Amino acid sequence: PFEDMEYTTMFTRQCEDYVNFGGQTFYYFDKELSKTRFIVLDSGLNGSGNTAYGITASQQMQWLQDTIESTENGWHIIVFIHAIYFSKAYWESDTPEGFAADMISYLDSINSQSLGYSVEAIFAGHIHHDYNSITPGNIPIILIDCDCRYGANYGGTKGTKDEQSIDIVTIDYNNKNIKCVRVGRGSNRNINY
Repeated sequence: PFEDMEYTTMFTRQCEDYVNFGGQTFYYFDKELSKTRFIVLDSGLNGSGNTAYGITASQQMQWLQDTIESTENGWHIIVFIHAIYFSKAYWESDTPEGFAADMISYLDSINSQSLGYSVEAIFAGHIHHDYNSITPGNIPIILIDCDCRYGANYGGTKGTKDEQSIDIVTIDYNNKNIKCVRVGRGSNRNINY
C-alpha cells in the first residue's frame, strides 16, 4: 500500500549512509570495530511463495544468502527477525515453519562449514515472553519480551518500572557467551553456546 511505501521511503532516507537495504523490509549494517554484521529480516514471509510488501520469501532467502556470503573472514553474524515461533503458547513444542524454518536450516549450514565467519545468535520476539532455545545446529535463539506489554494478562503495571522490558545485550565471541541484562520486568539471562 501507498502508506507502507511512504513510510519505507522516509525510513530508508534517514539511514542510507550505513544501512544496506535488500528490499523494503530487510537490511543489514556492519560494525567494523566488533567485526559484526547485523542482519534484520522480515518474518511476514511464511512459506516460499507468500509475499509481504511485494517481496517473496525466495527473494529474501536469496538476499540473505548473498549477504552472508559477502561477509568478510573473521566476522560474526547476528540475525534479527520478528517471529520464529508463531504460537503464542507452548512455544517449546512449536516448530518453525515456512521462511523461518528455511532460514534456520540455511544458518545452521553456514556454521557447519569452515567459512571464516559464523552466525552467533538469532534474536526474535512475537510471543511476548522471554525464552531461550537453540537451532539443531546449536545457534542460540533468544526471544525477548515485548517492551510495551503490560496489564493483567502479562504482568507489569503501567507507570511502574515493570511496564518496561528492555534487554542490554553483550556477546563475548571468544568465550561463546551472551549476556542479556534486563531493565524493567523480567530477569537477566546468561547464555553459553
